[in-house]
Amino acid sequence: GAAFYPSDGQDAKTLWQRASEGRLPPAPPPESPAPREVAPPERLAKAVGRMLSRVRPQRAPISAIQISVDHFPRYAERHGRAVERAIDQALGSLLAQHIRSADLTAQMEPGRFFLLLACESGHALGAARRLAGLAKALVIEHAGDTLQISVSAGVASLPENGQSMAQVMDAAAKALKDAQAAGRGLCRRFEGVFRGSRPRSEEGSATAF
Repeated sequence: GAAFYPSDGQDAKTLWQRASEGRLPPAPPPESPAPREVAPPERLAKAVGRMLSRVRPQRAPISAIQISVDHFPRYAERHGRAVERAIDQALGSLLAQHIRSADLTAQMEPGRFFLLLACESGHALGAARRLAGLAKALVIEHAGDTLQISVSAGVASLPENGQSMAQVMDAAAKALKDAQAAGRGLCRRFEGVFRGSRPRSEEGSATAF
């Protein structure tokens, strides 16, 4: 047993007696982990730049995952525009909680997220599939309704699929588009080297790294 001064007694005799009786102080409540940050769209470029400056000197592969809620506009059509924020908050929190603290979670636009992981594309594809499974099991409460979603994902890696982060993001977007064209809740990895170019209007944009 254990007893503590002064909560269990003011003198040695009382402390010894209460320790012998096996009186233990109540355990402190567990600390809740600090919530992981989801970078908003306007901070996406800076967040990616910080991670690249940290990872690139190590010459480690970097993989991008673009994740999109399947048929996202339909939720607003049925439940109102406020439901978009509820879905984004629930999904963003889920994604941030289930990747490593050193990796990046960011939102690109409503219903679409971007993850940057320090790993090669095969591992990133496995992570995308795991996250898609978790998203499918997610239960979202909104205005008295219970909602469930599915997500699709596209994966690409640097330097496997491109020589710049902009190329890799475009490759991941192409893989995501292919996944969505094939059905719901699917994940695809970009194969080969992305050689497309961005439209002139996108040059110098927040995602042109």
